[in-house]
Amino acid sequence: MSLDRHFLAAATLALLATSAHAGRPLVTEDAGVLGKGECEWESFLDSGRVSGSPTVNGWNTQLGCGVLGSSQVAVSYGQAKGGGITGQIASINGKTGLYKNKGGDLALTLAWGVLGSKVTGGSFGTDSVFLNGVLSKQVNEQVTINANLGWSQDRSVSPKRGFSNANVALEYNLGNGLEVMGEVMSVDGESGYGVGLRYAASKAWSLNLGYLVQNPSPQYRQWSLGAKFTF
Repeated sequence: MSLDRHFLAAATLALLATSAHAGRPLVTEDAGVLGKGECEWESFLDSGRVSGSPTVNGWNTQLGCGVLGSSQVAVSYGQAKGGGITGQIASINGKTGLYKNKGGDLALTLAWGVLGSKVTGGSFGTDSVFLNGVLSKQVNEQVTINANLGWSQDRSVSPKRGFSNANVALEYNLGNGLEVMGEVMSVDGESGYGVGLRYAASKAWSLNLGYLVQNPSPQYRQWSLGAKFTF
């Protein structure tokens, strides 16, 4: 695999693991949807490496708001650098709530997104699109389970290639605003896992730290540190 392909793989995984999903610092999405007029700004720094290639360091920022019909829409932009290559990444993504029970502890949501990127000397192109069914179940005051089943299409290759994914994540509330979490994931049978911490510093501000490993050959590993402001 060429350096450009390594870079694009790392940059795309960084985006999928962060700004294209509202479940940071995990890849697994949660079913929560912003209410109409509610907004959140989220940014992160990350450092990732595909085995056998240079480290890719990047940043990303995203703004999302609740709109009509129990839906939210977000736009994101980021940059990443590694091996003398600079890349830019952008996405439009969102979620639409499909079902929520009266107790509010079970919800079903449809998440979607369109992702594009470019590297030095190139132009922006649509790299991939995705649809993701999301189920969240609050087991008790401490434990929440999130499950995803979805489909994505890589549009940067010819012919275009489709992928299926299945993710399960567990969140545990330790109290005092601190949550620990872990996940397992599969993309067309290739596995990965992630762990993370999330801390609610106030009603509006939260911080998060995540570590991700994905096992396609070559393997990809990533650290990320982020913050979110809700208003």
